[in-house]
Amino acid sequence: MAAGASRAAWATGLQSGSPVAPCTSLLWSEEGQAAVVLADAIHILTPGVGYVDGPPGAEHTSTLLAVQTALEPSPWPEAGDEECTTATAPVRRTDTWLAAAWSPAGLGPHASCVLTAIHARGTLGVYVAQDDARHGPWSWAMDMDARHADGRSAAAARLGRAYTALAWGRIGDDAYLAAGTQGGDVVVWRMAHREGGPEATYTTTLRLEASVQHIGWNDARLAVCTTEAVHVLALSTTLERRAALPMRRAVSCLTWAASTLHMATPGALVCWDTTQPSATEHRIDSAYGAGTVGTAVALRTGALVGWDAQPRDPVWTPAVQPLWAVAEAAPLVATLAEADEHASWRYRVARRMSYTLYTPFDKDWDASEDQLARLYALFPSEARLPILRWRAVLLSAVQCAQQDVVLDKLCVRLDEEKVRPLAAACASLLESEADTYAAWASPAAEAQSARWCSAWASARSGARHAVADAASWLAERVVALASAAAALGAGDRGAHVERLAARLLLLAQDAPDSQPSFSSFLVQIARRLHPFSENWAMDDLHLGEYAQCTAGHVFAWLRAVRVEIGGGHRN
Repeated sequence: MAAGASRAAWATGLQSGSPVAPCTSLLWSEEGQAAVVLADAIHILTPGVGYVDGPPGAEHTSTLLAVQTALEPSPWPEAGDEECTTATAPVRRTDTWLAAAWSPAGLGPHASCVLTAIHARGTLGVYVAQDDARHGPWSWAMDMDARHADGRSAAAARLGRAYTALAWGRIGDDAYLAAGTQGGDVVVWRMAHREGGPEATYTTTLRLEASVQHIGWNDARLAVCTTEAVHVLALSTTLERRAALPMRRAVSCLTWAASTLHMATPGALVCWDTTQPSATEHRIDSAYGAGTVGTAVALRTGALVGWDAQPRDPVWTPAVQPLWAVAEAAPLVATLAEADEHASWRYRVARRMSYTLYTPFDKDWDASEDQLARLYALFPSEARLPILRWRAVLLSAVQCAQQDVVLDKLCVRLDEEKVRPLAAACASLLESEADTYAAWASPAAEAQSARWCSAWASARSGARHAVADAASWLAERVVALASAAAALGAGDRGAHVERLAARLLLLAQDAPDSQPSFSSFLVQIARRLHPFSENWAMDDLHLGEYAQCTAGHVFAWLRAVRVEIGGGHRN
């Protein structure tokens, strides 16, 4: 986030219940959606920029997941004598959300993110949007099991099934969900995409000595904060204890930096090199940390400091205090603030909550060469999940006083820096007859993002730019090749492979005369996929629709395309 950016792009007031703990009350997904987690409802906010039917400027669309409609009716468990004496946290007797977390992209319908949330009954649920993630409805898909508590006494089993914390991590191409319980268990599942929602495979569990408050991933390591200590666990086939630091203070947020664990606690920032037996502390005048921005932490007062407690320049103007939560999706920053300065974060805050989004540019910025250079510097350099960076580019562009001029220049720059180099790279892959998913996955993600961004910028600029057509043509074909490579590598030779091969033959027929190598390569892969008869009738199967996926990663996490081929993708 550029220093000096201080104006909000968009703000709205939330009038429902109080928010949950700072570290889980404001969350960004990899698709660019923000979840504001309040006690009675989870508000899912999506910046409208980038959607053809989205609201103008920087406004958001919103939907919510109300706790009353999300929970299946079931009786509350009765606490036994053992539970009353061993529980370290009070049992809540109302239906409220306690915590939530977004999954990595690729696990939900249409390769989207899913939302996982814990409510006061202790159940950990998975929620998906089957059709439209922006407008909903978001619905319950599954509850995570608690087999680790089987065989325990009644009271111990209840504590072991009462989830209190959760976090998502990724190891290589695999996504993992870790959850902690009131009984001290840390449970891990490996999550995979299946039609309609994710599939969970129980991996392992480890039982600690006290109730779990927070979990934070760092590759294959987990930081687990309990009411008694902070533990570092390593995940292989099982969870192994690697280090522990006694600490009985509440941790409001934590983050990893290599082997160092940073934690915000009431009145102090704790920095623990997990290879050492002790930690260093820096005093702060704040009851909690509201979230992290880069290598700094935001405090309740609205101040931004490094983990050494030295002041930094914030990108927001904290006109309303206290600052409840901050979430960064670089270079975007969102804040959640409330109006009652006397409220305590441990119990309840005011009902009037304000969500505010900050971009790297002030409203009505001037399109000078220096400012345009700053805008171009926001272009993502990696293809894996660039959607958030592209949203930041477009959000910044629509705030310019000369919006049409900026969008025109943006289209030209996209053609020069993204579309033409990508076309040349794909031509080289064609010449080498690359036919593996690994070779085409990254170009497919790049092509989809370039198509999405150039098409939106071209449409909003008022003039149709050639780059939009070129990017669309390229994306359709590159995505088809990535799909073919994924299908070639899959063991299943079902009907989806035949449909895919048919689409490749159609693309080969539509290829311009200037691309004979592209056409012949498509035919070659299609024949390898399916031995068509000469009398076989070809129908348009609309695979090109997937080149228009706004998320930019339909195929980025998938090793086969049996679910996606033949369906539709809705923005």
